[in-house]
Amino acid sequence: MSATMRSIHVLGSAVFLGWALSSCGEELFPELKQVPGNVNAVGEAEQEPRSGAEVFAVTCALCHGETGDGQGIVVLDRPARSFQEGAFSFGNTPEALFRTISAGIGGTPMPGFGATLPEVERRRVADFVISLGPEQVPAAGAASILHVQERPLFVRGQFRAPVPGAAEVPRGLMVGTLDGLSWQYRADDVRLLAVRQGGFVDRSDWGGRGGSPLKLLGKPVHFLDGGTPGPAFATDGGAPLVARLRSTLVEGDQAWLRYRLLEESVGAFPGLAGPSAGYQPGVAMVHESCSAASLPSAAGYRRSLRLEPDGDPRSSSGDGGSAAAGAARPALLLHLASTGYSEMVNGPGNTTWLRLDDADPPVVMGLQLYLVAFEGGVGQPLAAVIRGLDGATALSLPASDAPLQVEWTTLLPSTLNDATWATMVEEIQQ
Repeated sequence: MSATMRSIHVLGSAVFLGWALSSCGEELFPELKQVPGNVNAVGEAEQEPRSGAEVFAVTCALCHGETGDGQGIVVLDRPARSFQEGAFSFGNTPEALFRTISAGIGGTPMPGFGATLPEVERRRVADFVISLGPEQVPAAGAASILHVQERPLFVRGQFRAPVPGAAEVPRGLMVGTLDGLSWQYRADDVRLLAVRQGGFVDRSDWGGRGGSPLKLLGKPVHFLDGGTPGPAFATDGGAPLVARLRSTLVEGDQAWLRYRLLEESVGAFPGLAGPSAGYQPGVAMVHESCSAASLPSAAGYRRSLRLEPDGDPRSSSGDGGSAAAGAARPALLLHLASTGYSEMVNGPGNTTWLRLDDADPPVVMGLQLYLVAFEGGVGQPLAAVIRGLDGATALSLPASDAPLQVEWTTLLPSTLNDATWATMVEEIQQ
């Protein structure tokens, strides 16, 4: 693989994913639940919800202490937060705390409880945690501050350099989702730069003559490849591909990106300059959505991606068109990490899990692939074929004329060693 292959992406289709969850014949990542934005993920029925104090005593006090002073009986690799101080990393409103409790905090010992506690109990314990601290004085928010509330949000604008030494991003895209995470993309050649948690965006670029960078309010929980990723996709031979954004879409509580993969030499949308311009088809059409995910011992995020044979972007549908009958998507590579992996295990549901100690920070990745036949078909599971190229780790995506669905999870444990890996493997296998 080329040294420029240094990014990761996940893709999906709103309509497709809902269909696939009910039609693929196997639940995606049965051991790992996607964290919902504002729904009850547990599905337990008809038992009386516990009070916030009861949930806190059973679920939170071991780490945070019976009184919320941060002096629990469980010894962590860092002090647990004292709720009595009333300062919270990702917002101190009931909604902000609810989202943090649901999604967890990647890179810390705080897991997500979206899959283990009903929504009503998560909201009650959020209110209880607030009651342990000093009285909150609501602050007047600036009119330029955007909040993710009832539906996901997209905001385009400039970014400052994601990390010291990196270049500014003149064309950026921020996606805010209902789980309290936000996703920082480069938009001219689509690639995910960072995952953030907490607030969303202050449109400070509205002031003056405009043209100033967006102020990103979420705290970064993961910079991909150090905040300077390269192209996410390559041909099977390792030649990097350009990702040209076609559209964005909100479907229910999910946000989606659609873009085309093109040969690097093709440039920006050849064939769209005018009616007489020649059309050169792309390599694939991709759809992407992201969400929070968690194991009991570690929080992180999941990307759902679908790859299809490319359609003609000149079609009147405006969404990239549908692939011609019989068209096939060639074999591709998806860049996972710029380092190698140290261990691999297989989990239920045809999942593959990788331990990447040399990543910065160390992460655990889970992968699941299957082909989908839309007309009465059932998802065909595929084994994940991992390739190591130029010291990096990539996933082989086989050629097909059917859509290929990839579910890709990145978990951010606070510490990754033999003991924590063994715990995560046990959770995966349950």
